[in-house]
Amino acid sequence: MKKGISGVVATVLIILITVAAVTIIWAAVVPMIKEQMGFELIANLDIVTLEGYTLYDAGAGQLNVQVKRGADD
Repeated sequence: MKKGISGVVATVLIILITVAAVTIIWAAVVPMIKEQMGFELIANLDIVTLEGYTLYDAGAGQLNVQVKRGADD
């Protein structure tokens, strides 16, 4: 009789192959997109935590976040 691989092993292999394929495609596509756009997609942003309006209101179930933009190059 021939024995095959179990369903669990097959599922894990499919997931690993998918993750590897997405990683390889992402590594190839992102530099091409950056080149075509002509600028970096990096922003100088900070979340203000010590002052301002960053807080969690437990009564309302809301999170308010204050984002501060840094100096441009």
